[in-house]
Amino acid sequence: MPILLLHGFLDSSDTFCLRRNSSPAIYLTKAGYDVWLGNMRGNRYSRRHITLNADIDRNYWNFTYHENGYYDYPAIIDKVLSRTDKKQLIVIGHSQGTLNYFVMGSTRPDYNDKVKLFIALAPIFYSRNNRGVAALAPLVLPLAYKVLKALDQVELLGQNSLLVKALQEMCTKFKQSYKVCIHGLLFSVFGVDEDQIELEFVPIIMKQYFAGGASVKTIAHANQFTHGHYGQLDYGVRNMEMYGSLTAPLYNLTNISTKVVLMVGRNDFVATVSDTMKLLDALPNATYFEMPRNLFSHMDFVWSNQMPKYLFPYLHKFLDEYQ
Repeated sequence: MPILLLHGFLDSSDTFCLRRNSSPAIYLTKAGYDVWLGNMRGNRYSRRHITLNADIDRNYWNFTYHENGYYDYPAIIDKVLSRTDKKQLIVIGHSQGTLNYFVMGSTRPDYNDKVKLFIALAPIFYSRNNRGVAALAPLVLPLAYKVLKALDQVELLGQNSLLVKALQEMCTKFKQSYKVCIHGLLFSVFGVDEDQIELEFVPIIMKQYFAGGASVKTIAHANQFTHGHYGQLDYGVRNMEMYGSLTAPLYNLTNISTKVVLMVGRNDFVATVSDTMKLLDALPNATYFEMPRNLFSHMDFVWSNQMPKYLFPYLHKFLDEYQ
């Protein structure tokens, strides 16, 4: 059966291959699965458009989680099923790759029958109990959105932006800066697990991670989630024009009938245990699993140097049990 892997925020399909033979994509391929790697619109592998140029046309970036889930996910699923001549597939999402899936399942329930199993690595939907720097999101996101709008920006941290180039230069050229980068940019946001992501891996992360693909508009949607409105983007006075109602529609998770496995790290600052437990209660057909390693954090699901020990046995267990 085909397995589709979908990446997280500002990331790309590369994330599933960085550890070479110890990477999720390679492991699943060697286990005999037909592995497909998806890319959300806007990243380095997915910038083409019939009429718009991502580099110069502002309208290209008029999207958020909603468009990722409502249009992109179904299009990728349909492509895989068409190319493999199958009626169902398995989907494994990481981070925003899970949020986008929950949007799809809520708004396009016909796709439940096309997905045999969804494995959510570091699942994101509810976001009221973030930790570390991520806990500052309700304060930082509105300010960041206002600043970027004032600067007339539409693409967030594009791979050719001056900020990304500066970060990559600092974090890939000088060994003395590796520790600053890994603690300041990775562990403080996603959770600390120094044994699984070594300093020498920092340049590889920095060269790969900022793959582009996020719109500034997404920040407004993310801010809405941190303040407890788990629905489509709130346009305020334009809601009646956009939705035919005074309020933006909520995402109805009860529409997701597909079997879902929620895999969460106890030391994940973004997809926390408490928020994932709330997600478990909201989904009608979900299983919850905490990674046994106490320090397991958000990016360990894709970047850990010990995935064959701490991730793959459990991934294999759920694939065998539920597919």
